[in-house]
Amino acid sequence: MEASQIASHKLSNTEIYKFGGASLQNPDRVKQVVEIIKNKGSKPLLVVVSAMGKMTNQLEQVIKAHINHNTAERSRQLNNFFQFHDAMVAALFSPSHTALFNDLHNLKTQLQWVFDEQFRSEDAIYDQLIVFGELFSSCIVSHALRDQIKNVHHLDVRSIVCTDDHYRDASVLWNETQERVNKHLIPLIANQLVVTQGFIGATLDNYSSSLGREGSDYTAALLGNLLDAQRVTVWKDVPGVLNADPRYFQNARLIDTLSYHDAVELTYYGATVLHPKTIKPLQNKGIPLTVRSFIDTHLPGTTIYNIDLKDYKPKTSYILKKGLMLVTAFKKDLEFISDEHISKIYHILWNLRVKVHLMQVSAISISFCCDTIIGLDAFLSTVSTFFTIKYNPSVQLLTIRNYQDSKSAQVIEGKTVLLEQRTRQTCQYVLSETSQ
Repeated sequence: MEASQIASHKLSNTEIYKFGGASLQNPDRVKQVVEIIKNKGSKPLLVVVSAMGKMTNQLEQVIKAHINHNTAERSRQLNNFFQFHDAMVAALFSPSHTALFNDLHNLKTQLQWVFDEQFRSEDAIYDQLIVFGELFSSCIVSHALRDQIKNVHHLDVRSIVCTDDHYRDASVLWNETQERVNKHLIPLIANQLVVTQGFIGATLDNYSSSLGREGSDYTAALLGNLLDAQRVTVWKDVPGVLNADPRYFQNARLIDTLSYHDAVELTYYGATVLHPKTIKPLQNKGIPLTVRSFIDTHLPGTTIYNIDLKDYKPKTSYILKKGLMLVTAFKKDLEFISDEHISKIYHILWNLRVKVHLMQVSAISISFCCDTIIGLDAFLSTVSTFFTIKYNPSVQLLTIRNYQDSKSAQVIEGKTVLLEQRTRQTCQYVLSETSQ
């Protein structure tokens, strides 16, 4: 069958499973993942995995030492990375599993080679190294599956997902990626279980790239879109999408169903159960997304789909983000705030990779709640030319989606509100960090 014929033959019953770092953080959980996949039935399946446990954080320590030319620290941190995976392999496989050991040896060698290369920016260096968390993870998972299931293919997603070269937050080149899906991925899934990586891709020049932290959910969604999948399932260590973080709110409840619209809003405002970019590719094709527990697979989880809004009664949701900043910039000469002033502020923050979560404009001031500004001195030096700056270095942002006034008042009772903003469905409060 020609590639074009294969592409036109929709594998409409294909499912995609995504497993994050928490589901792969120790040998017992890897065994759980294998059991879940074994029981998936006869439908074509693509498995997308993240780096194991906290190995992305571990690689970031390697990268930091490498950029700082601290070879001793780099070696120490890299050894920690290798030891974690060696221990995982020792617990899961016998010493006679030579194919796995050969594959891991090749990955270790490839990682070491990166240290000898020259790149144009620290972000480019970051992406050439950070991808190895997913590469090691998918290698181990695919071999674990081969011990239980016939016809398992380990696919390097960098041969499929094509991106621009905006390293650390690359954008997918959809047309090029669709062509590669049609030519290479669809024939593979038609005949075997495919295991691949989330979070990463490659540029047209074949340099590794990443899609932003926690981007494996997005990988599963975009491949679901390009494959016209029947469903995408994200396996988590929670029962599904909750209406609040149980660490901060008592009586957090499972949300059985969510509209695409509400899911996008919740992820935008900081709900951490899904990556913010995950929903749009699925909504575009009407593909349901299910968030399920890998700990208790009998639980139904949360399904996100195209709900008829006439029948939809959304639950009130509470999202609390900690460790943010509240900044107010005042015009020195009492000149009215213009679009140009707002644009300057945004451009400076964009260059510093600082996300703005809320903004409020008055006649002569701009107030915004944002991530902690790492280059704070540089920011203050730049904006002080135009503005007088006041800031609170540690605040919380409470977002209540589908709020009710009486319940909102109860939640903020006894807290110091520094800024408040409301729309038809959402209210937000910037709270003093000390007003617990």
